[in-house]
Amino acid sequence: MTNPHDPDADARIDEMARAAGDALRHPAPADGVTRARRSSRTKQTTRLALAGTAVVALAVVGVVALGGSDAKRVGPADTVADTSTVPDGTLVTTLAPIVTTQQTSTVPEPSTVGAPEVIYGSSGQATDIDGVQQLIDPSDGSVTGTTAFDPEQSRRVQDARYDQWAMQPERPADPTRPGSLVTRYSVGGVVYETESLPSEITSLDAQDPTALPRFDRCGQGELVVSGATAAAVPERISQMSIGADGRYLVVLSAVCPEQGTLTDGYTTQPYDLTLQVFDAAHPDQAGRTLVTENVANCQCDLNGFSGDGRFLALRSFNDGPLFRVFDLELGTEVGIDQQGCNQYFTTFADTFGPWVGASSLAVLLECDGARELVVRDVAPGGGELRVQLTTSDQPTVEIDVAHFDRPENAWFIVCSLATTTCWIWHGIEPVVELPGVATASFVPLGFRYGG
Repeated sequence: MTNPHDPDADARIDEMARAAGDALRHPAPADGVTRARRSSRTKQTTRLALAGTAVVALAVVGVVALGGSDAKRVGPADTVADTSTVPDGTLVTTLAPIVTTQQTSTVPEPSTVGAPEVIYGSSGQATDIDGVQQLIDPSDGSVTGTTAFDPEQSRRVQDARYDQWAMQPERPADPTRPGSLVTRYSVGGVVYETESLPSEITSLDAQDPTALPRFDRCGQGELVVSGATAAAVPERISQMSIGADGRYLVVLSAVCPEQGTLTDGYTTQPYDLTLQVFDAAHPDQAGRTLVTENVANCQCDLNGFSGDGRFLALRSFNDGPLFRVFDLELGTEVGIDQQGCNQYFTTFADTFGPWVGASSLAVLLECDGARELVVRDVAPGGGELRVQLTTSDQPTVEIDVAHFDRPENAWFIVCSLATTTCWIWHGIEPVVELPGVATASFVPLGFRYGG
């Protein structure tokens, strides 16, 4: 269990958890050491502490713009639309720290994908593999039974959900390239292969010295493409991702200003990091440069595609957690919040990004101590649900992804560690309170990537 009063312990546990989680979930980005090195040079740093199902302070800055009606081609991004206004029909409601009266409003329409049959709850916040979880009826909060934590079942459920948000690469073992993580993606007859250094190893001196000559001084590995001629993708990249549907390939790369490899050490000169998007099935066709930022302003990670592959999110740790999401089809930016609020992910979003549906996302906004959950369909004409959270502490919030069809009909759980209370919500229907429950989830308890 993580001690909430010992931030240094959190950091140590989180670092070890990341090492295990990254190896199991997905390869670490090639510029992980770069980001750690940069963080020590910048004035602002963001600590990520994952404890049980704790909300993770992740910022998402997405910079993708595609156009054209042909799904196989990358189109121009000429305009950026400001959609920061609240859509018509937005549902707004409020949660008190301890709910004594239930608020009622319009009952959501029946879900097209059903409703959760059970909530898994625990009086503690740790995913203790020897622990017992309660089986809770989401309609009235009654306990219908108990069962032991099942780490394998919990992990299987999370793995299945993660696979909805991005293509999962092969991870071939290559004894000729020790000290790095090799990843391989296949789209039709095109194969992409690259390697990255383990991001949990934050010291260059601690990396495998045999791997360092294979990376340039900006920490980039080679991107090898086979099955296509005259590939237009960069020769070296720091990160890449392909949507689960195989339509779009997105890469982060830089033209490193200094020659040499990591054997010589990292460049001390500033350089620009570029985000580009390509047709994954046709890497010989020119891609689109979406944004170019100096690394001092873009400590970025590719965060994943929406379920329908149309939207992309990028997370950044600069100037506090922030969101920018772009529509790949229309080439327009979707404004999530224009008030300068800190924007935190909901539970599990650190694993598969902010996405909770085909084109919907969920984010926790915090402005001057006021907290608000926003669940929004970012597709044109999509709806939005806003919930004021007035708990005394920063709550954890989990969206039911398995039974999500639209924001207005979302099932979600809010938990306050300070009051050892959770609440079950369905849209803006009356709230079901779970006193004495510190952790509640739509996913079986027992395993948590990252902590």
